[in-house]
Amino acid sequence: MAIIYTYPPVTNPTGQELVVVSDVNNKNSTRLMTVAQIAAFNGGGVAGCPEFYTLTPYTRDVISGECAVDTTKEVITTCQSSFANYIFANTGNFVLLDGGAQCYRVDVKELYTSIVEESCVNCGESGGISTWELKNCDTGTIVYSDVNVGASIGLIMSDAGGNCWEILGEQQNQTPTGSIAPAAIFDVCNDCLYGGNFQYTECISGEQKVLDGNYGDFITIAPAVQGECWSDPQPVSLPVTVGASFLSDYDDCTCSNEQIYAINDCTTNETLTFTTETLSPGVAAASGGSLTFSITGSSTCYVAVEVAVGSPTSTVNIETTFMDETDPSFDLACTCCESMVRAFANCDETDPTIYYLDVAELGFATNQGFLASDVFKVELNTGVSICVQPGLCASKNSSHEVIAYEQFADCVSCDESIQVNIEYRSCNSEDQPDSWTSYPASTYPANVATYMAANPGATPVWAITPGTNDCVITRTPNGGTGTGGSPAGTTWTINTYDGVDDYTDCECCQSITALYQKCENSECAELAGEYTIPITLLPGGQFEQTIIIDDNAGTGNKCCYSLVQADDCSNGLVPEPYAPVPNTVVILAAVDCEDENCN
Repeated sequence: MAIIYTYPPVTNPTGQELVVVSDVNNKNSTRLMTVAQIAAFNGGGVAGCPEFYTLTPYTRDVISGECAVDTTKEVITTCQSSFANYIFANTGNFVLLDGGAQCYRVDVKELYTSIVEESCVNCGESGGISTWELKNCDTGTIVYSDVNVGASIGLIMSDAGGNCWEILGEQQNQTPTGSIAPAAIFDVCNDCLYGGNFQYTECISGEQKVLDGNYGDFITIAPAVQGECWSDPQPVSLPVTVGASFLSDYDDCTCSNEQIYAINDCTTNETLTFTTETLSPGVAAASGGSLTFSITGSSTCYVAVEVAVGSPTSTVNIETTFMDETDPSFDLACTCCESMVRAFANCDETDPTIYYLDVAELGFATNQGFLASDVFKVELNTGVSICVQPGLCASKNSSHEVIAYEQFADCVSCDESIQVNIEYRSCNSEDQPDSWTSYPASTYPANVATYMAANPGATPVWAITPGTNDCVITRTPNGGTGTGGSPAGTTWTINTYDGVDDYTDCECCQSITALYQKCENSECAELAGEYTIPITLLPGGQFEQTIIIDDNAGTGNKCCYSLVQADDCSNGLVPEPYAPVPNTVVILAAVDCEDENCN
């Protein structure tokens, strides 16, 4: 037999090459085995090595990003006991060996079989894997992310789930524990955690609370405290105040949507403060016209002016109101005049004479106590008996002595010979200033004359013929003479829709039916869920927001119904299949769906 090393090597082994062995379990008989059988045998071929693995070096092209076997490095063949169990739990994945920078793919070793290349996107470059260390701003948890955020190291990032992370830095050869992509970048953790929060300040106390958003300029915050109102929302990087939440928004710092009044110095017109009727009782009556007033503890004379915006925070103690002229040309303007002499004008506008009368002669101890709308029928020492209206304080002596007097509500009541006129015009002619037609009030329907007398400054819209769009506007003119006769139409109905008077809308829609739906909390027996109800059956002849339908005329079965819609005025009908309300029921007004009178 030739010496073994003199035999030529097998150039292309297939695993089927034969090897002579001694079978120790069969009297050392000579037997044959293939190389593949020997390679596959591990039942005791290597003590303590139950399974073989290959660790194949890989590299990634930095330009194309594609991974491939690194042929410049050796493949490591090993058994399970030689490495940490972590490696073998990741069979088929890519790993870094402790203390090394080379990326390997882990596979169960199959002799004479080529290793299949697979994707290694997370394998890293041949120089080693890079991860980015992130610290959770809220919990402090550390995560190693394989998403490159190297351009933002030292900053804060939020992820798609709203979590905030501090980007601590790049780490080499650290196994990734997550893939966290940035959604937004911030300077500090608080900006990320609380960036959408707003701080509100209580209008009077100055206390501050933080909410999770901007809910408006003036709001109430739960838990609500009587009288509190919060304003001036400012973005802050602070946590939400514990237990605080938004309730309602309002127009001003009263959180009641009241009319706001500016309290102005009558002479300079500078605003002292803003207030409301709730904060300062009497301010509404003191506003407008020629009224001035004094404030407790101040010698300045003030006026109250209605304004659309302002922050009413103060209580104004109105001491006394006066009838001053605020026009600087008047010699007693803005003096909070206490003169007992006032200028009175004749109700008959053809008489331009100003009568200066001492109000003490009209039964008043001060120059207060009557309204500018009051009228006095006075008999003067000159023998004249006239109806006059009170005016401004006067820096003059009385020009006439009052012998006798009688007080009336208006000039017409005082002097029946005085004619009051009402003007009207079509809604369609509102851009034509000369389109008004004037008639004496006595020629109008009674409801029109009564309404205009009670509301002299109003310009209501009227439907002359109910159910159509034929509508007009009325007003009480300053002066002028009625032309006689009667205005067009005989039935005048003030424009009403959904139960609300509308004095500006010229649609003149007068609904005659409406759909009502049973309130959800009503447990009434044998009543329909919805009804079409004509306005003639409703309390007061107008559409209430909530009504009670009593089907037994007071015997106890009462349902609450809420208004769903009134008809659109096109034909006065609400479409079927809603049932008409039976004629046998009684309909009453209700406060709301929680009305205690409802079942």
